[in-house]
Amino acid sequence: MRTDFRGELTTESPFVTSRPKHPLDKKNGLKHLPRLPVFEGESIVEKVFVPGSGIKGKLRRVAEEMLREVFVTATGDDRPFDLDTRYLLRIGGTKGQEKDSPVDMIEVSNLRAKNPLLSVFGAMGLHMPGKLAVGHAMAGVSLDDIGVTAGARHDDFTRDVSLLGTLPPAEIQKWKAIKIATAERSEAKRMLRDLKKKVVTVSDPEEKAALNEEIRIIDDNIKGVSIQQPLDGYESIPQGVVMPHRMMLLNATPAEHGFFVAVLERFAGLPMLGAKFAHGCGLFTFHWKVMVDRKEVATIDIDLDHGFRLTDPDGVVAGWLAAWNDLAARATEALIASPPQKKAG
Repeated sequence: MRTDFRGELTTESPFVTSRPKHPLDKKNGLKHLPRLPVFEGESIVEKVFVPGSGIKGKLRRVAEEMLREVFVTATGDDRPFDLDTRYLLRIGGTKGQEKDSPVDMIEVSNLRAKNPLLSVFGAMGLHMPGKLAVGHAMAGVSLDDIGVTAGARHDDFTRDVSLLGTLPPAEIQKWKAIKIATAERSEAKRMLRDLKKKVVTVSDPEEKAALNEEIRIIDDNIKGVSIQQPLDGYESIPQGVVMPHRMMLLNATPAEHGFFVAVLERFAGLPMLGAKFAHGCGLFTFHWKVMVDRKEVATIDIDLDHGFRLTDPDGVVAGWLAAWNDLAARATEALIASPPQKKAG
């Protein structure tokens, strides 16, 4: 059985994300969007995209929060999970240096039946593949249309010196000392650049050692945080871009289907992805057709203003949700958060 969630997502505010150590970051100081090569016409071009891993990761964290609340309600314990369990639920577990132990497939099968989160999203720590596949959302915009945002942090007391009149005299002196130190650091940095250029041209060992010591001393003295400094810029997919999107559930049970739909409903409370939340970035609207073995059975729409909207003419999704709610109502009996710990020896 295959269930497709096929539709589109639309940026309602700029979307920002980045991959670690992107080769372009050092070139111009921007945090770059990830890129993928795609065929366009008869040539290959690079396109930016919303990574499926980011969407899945967001939904997984929402799922963990939802499952934790189920156990809080069932047990009355507001901290029902230990650290290892939370790592297992949120990221699939952690992997250390120890050798892998044989997998008990019967135990894995039992765990799937009692933990829809791990069954749907998977757990690398348990060698349990997930039943959910989340595709990338490719943005059909050229690299020339990507938004670029940059800025700087300014010292308000430099921009408006009248603010100094609101400080006690001792604090005014402290501000003056900071400004002097900042100016001295700027001059020291200039000297440091010159010395580093000079030291590579010196062949005499004693002179080179003396220059390196001078470099070390200056370097130690200029360490500190400047109040006024440029901030890293970033690329963004512009607002209003519509991107096709697809997710799939393979051989999921009715309760697992219901669990996943309940996760989407919870996510609809704040449908945001990516970074720069403080800048209002990452808002989306979503529309999916729900198709079971290629037959459309429902539609799901998500946006910030209206939340979660389900059109379910034949009650298929309602049946899934009922199966999940039945499990949730019997949490301590029918659900477990993590596999039981094996006794040593």
